Amino acid sequence: MLEKALVNISEAVEVFKNTLGNEHPYYAMAIRKKADILLATGEIKNIASLYRLSSQIIGKKFGKFHIEYFNSEYAYFLFLKKTKNYPEAISLIDQIDKVITKNIIETSKYFSIKEIIEITDSYHEYFQELLSLSILNPDNSYLVKKAFNASLFYKGFIMESLLNIRKAIRQSKEVAYFSERLTELNKNLDELYNSPQKDTKSIAHLQDSILSIETDMSRSIGKLRKNEEMVTWEGYSVSISG
Repeated sequence: MLEKALVNISEAVEVFKNTLGNEHPYYAMAIRKKADILLATGEIKNIASLYRLSSQIIGKKFGKFHIEYFNSEYAYFLFLKKTKNYPEAISLIDQIDKVITKNIIETSKYFSIKEIIEITDSYHEYFQELLSLSILNPDNSYLVKKAFNASLFYKGFIMESLLNIRKAIRQSKEVAYFSERLTELNKNLDELYNSPQKDTKSIAHLQDSILSIETDMSRSIGKLRKNEEMVTWEGYSVSISG
């Protein structure tokens, strides 16, 4: 299965390179995926250069505080951790930590529910890997401090913010209706995708409907947020330090 996946991703890399150029983010994502598959096969020679090139392209295109830059650097971090190159893995932590934390604090208020869940899952995975690395290096005070701060951020700020959103959903019939509609439309979309004869027109129509409802749902939640005191990382960090 991995051999087939490697063939497919290698072909995709060439297609993106030839059609979009070797500075396009799709090309960067493709070579990062190729590196991931090579790592899964146990072939680690020259993988590091693929991860670094992916990050270089993404950083140049979007800047080093974009969530896609986090994805790229985090993949490289996992590679370094898996190959036990702990010093270099540790050297990446400051940057990737700043990126995902900044994204959650500054942009989560504009996210749809699906996007909030996705970025929360990403942070949880990062936090677990950071904790694992600190356990492997128990004498590294920098890692212990980073893992502790990440724990506070996840269990305090993120989970409390999500709790507020869940309360808002329960309190709002409008939001509950949007949630039911999204579930129904996503189920219909899955059925269309799995149909032997794909109706591209219907798929496009459903995708537009889902996007529209997600937007309406985010607006409804935004209205509810205005009427309550939302958790801020600044406020939370002050409260636990004071």
